[in-house]
Amino acid sequence: MRPLAAGLLILLAGCYVDNDNDGLPDQEEQVLGTSPELTDSDDDGLTDFDEVANYETDPVLADTDGDGLSDGAEIELGTDPLLADTDGDGLSDADEIAGGFDPTVTDTDEDGIDDKTESDLGLSGDAADGDGDGLDDLEEINQTLTDPSDPDTDDDGLNDGDEINEHQTDPFDADSDDDGLLDGEEVELQADPLERDTDGDGLDDGREVSLGTDPTRTDSDEDGLNDLVEIVGHGTNPALADTDGDALDDGDEIAFGSNPLDADSDDDTLSDGDEAQVHKTDPNKKDTDGDSVDDNVEITAGTNPNDANSN
Repeated sequence: MRPLAAGLLILLAGCYVDNDNDGLPDQEEQVLGTSPELTDSDDDGLTDFDEVANYETDPVLADTDGDGLSDGAEIELGTDPLLADTDGDGLSDADEIAGGFDPTVTDTDEDGIDDKTESDLGLSGDAADGDGDGLDDLEEINQTLTDPSDPDTDDDGLNDGDEINEHQTDPFDADSDDDGLLDGEEVELQADPLERDTDGDGLDDGREVSLGTDPTRTDSDEDGLNDLVEIVGHGTNPALADTDGDALDDGDEIAFGSNPLDADSDDDTLSDGDEAQVHKTDPNKKDTDGDSVDDNVEITAGTNPNDANSN
């Protein structure tokens, strides 16, 4: 005979005593092993009577199914207090709660991946795109093969979704064009992460950054000379418009025929810039007017270094 039925017989016999007013006669509580002084003997949030009469849970065991959730908590959550894994997805109800999953459904975020698989992969159960990279977890697992738990699989500073959908770069290769710069660095510099030499000046983007030049401009210092030409052809600084500091841009010096690495190309103690811009003399000739008097002497004396008759 079930204990509850025995209690009913006691009640009918007129011997009904229920000290804790939990709905179970004391005599029956003695049979069940519950406390006649406590309405909830196992302190699980359910009265002893409800456990016996309504839920068939163990009134002396707070977690009947041993899943890590008390019987009362399971009733409140809508899970089965008699099943450790209510939805049968391979995760205990408590583990689902801890991982942010719904223990009553197998695929909480409805992304096509069951909660157990998402949990094993370290994914969140409340979003179809667990790592927030712009790619659904299912897409990452079945199509792109990127890491659904890491928004930037190759650690290049671009999330996987942007690499695939916006830049067409390789989400598995941090430097898609092998130019010495990470894809994310190139995007930040507005260089092309798919082109080794974005500006087409003959220098790889990574080399330009190391030189301090702009990988998006063929003439970084705006001196009229291509960056590679400055380095290879003239030995000038492609990041400095006036390498020798004579107030003439390197390109202008090349046009004048003066030396962009020497502030005084003709050694007349006048800078190339002063000769070309102030005195209008030839920065490549000590004696511009050929009167046998050096330009600097004429300027000091107040004569015209551009007129052979003025000396």
